[in-house]
Amino acid sequence: MKQTIILIFVSLTAYGFTSSAQQATTWTNPYFYYHYNTPLESPGQKISANELVGNQKQLSGYDNDDHSIENTLSSHVVLLTTCLRELITTKSDLFQTRTEVENVRKELNALKENSQLNSTSTQLLANVMATVENLKNEMITKKDLAQTTQHLEETFSSVESVKNELANVMTKVENLNKDTNATKADLVKTHTEVESVKKELNEMKENSQFNSTSAQLFTNVMTTVENMKNEMITKTDLQQTTQRLDETHTLRVESVKNELTDVMTTVKNLKKDTDAAKFPSSIGRMPTSCDDLQQIGHTKSGLFSVMGNQTVDNVYCDFTKPTTEAGFQKRIGYVDVKTSPVYFYAQKTSNSVKINAVIPFDLLRLNVGNALNTSGIFVTPIPGKYFFSYSGISSRSALGRVELQVKTATANWSRIGQAFGSANLQTFSLQANLELAKGDQIRLLLVEGAILDDAKHYTNFVGQLLEEDIIQ
Repeated sequence: MKQTIILIFVSLTAYGFTSSAQQATTWTNPYFYYHYNTPLESPGQKISANELVGNQKQLSGYDNDDHSIENTLSSHVVLLTTCLRELITTKSDLFQTRTEVENVRKELNALKENSQLNSTSTQLLANVMATVENLKNEMITKKDLAQTTQHLEETFSSVESVKNELANVMTKVENLNKDTNATKADLVKTHTEVESVKKELNEMKENSQFNSTSAQLFTNVMTTVENMKNEMITKTDLQQTTQRLDETHTLRVESVKNELTDVMTTVKNLKKDTDAAKFPSSIGRMPTSCDDLQQIGHTKSGLFSVMGNQTVDNVYCDFTKPTTEAGFQKRIGYVDVKTSPVYFYAQKTSNSVKINAVIPFDLLRLNVGNALNTSGIFVTPIPGKYFFSYSGISSRSALGRVELQVKTATANWSRIGQAFGSANLQTFSLQANLELAKGDQIRLLLVEGAILDDAKHYTNFVGQLLEEDIIQ
């Protein structure tokens, strides 16, 4: 590779000098120097005698310029070496750049595949975070209950220890009381003996019958008396010590009793709080707000049903907020609750021609709640909002006029609406939505004309409960 680069460079230089051979120059031609000193190894290449003579002549003119030729060759070698290094460096950089491009291409493909999972991953992450939050709140509640239980067990252990210690103290006090009573009895006995000895000594002194034996006896008696005196002093000290011990134990027993009373009070309060957290509780009425639900014992936020004015309301309770904050309770709507359904569908199979009479219905196709009877009177079973619809047809020779009437606890029958159909088989109808109380009555009254009906059932009367008024 190096020889090829040198050959190309030297050839180019020789070509330049050949084109300007007629001109005199001081520049040293490296081609001739290389060719003359280190000819290239090129098989089959021969130099003619004339060319050799010409070269020798031309080189003879450069004898004095050897130093310049060496400098020129050094410059060419440095240049070629630098070019070779840069070529190797460029080749390495090109390979590294190609590797990096392949890596970037792989990463782009991976990112393209992963981008399709972003929407699903986002939703999954939201669900996971919500689940983690719920689990966190539940773990905090369980941890508080476990700590309360642990405190309660430690308190019970302390109470048992205090009970055992109190029993031991009471046993010691009883033993000391027994020793004190025995000491008192001995002290009384000793005091009696001393008094007896004193009397005998006095008698002996009065009779003056002392002799050597009496003197010895007297000495022995005095020694005995002294010993008894010392024993009495010791017993007296023992009695005082016992008394102080009784006082100390009495104070200690009272202190222990007071501490035990405090511990038992604390235990009862803890037990009461624990029972309140574990067992069902009530506020004595149906809850009407999130505040009532929290007093009952609800701690987890969510949707709940509470009593409204005349409906069962659906509310969202956020128990993480204070009761006075606006977001603590939010009303969603009302729940369509009915204690029992009420709806009917009645028809006729014959004409009605009796004026100012209630229209009867001899065919009840549906009568859930048994609020309508065949006489045509509807009696409201539960308070609420009702819907009624009536339709009929007049006879061939007479018109038809029908009124819908209501009777309440405070008012007699009154007209709600009227339907009219002219003669010669004309249809007529009426509809109404009414707020009725329990016991209110509804009827259809034929005011004028006649109503045609037969097995084809031209007359239809429908009613149903739309919304019940829930009363606590």
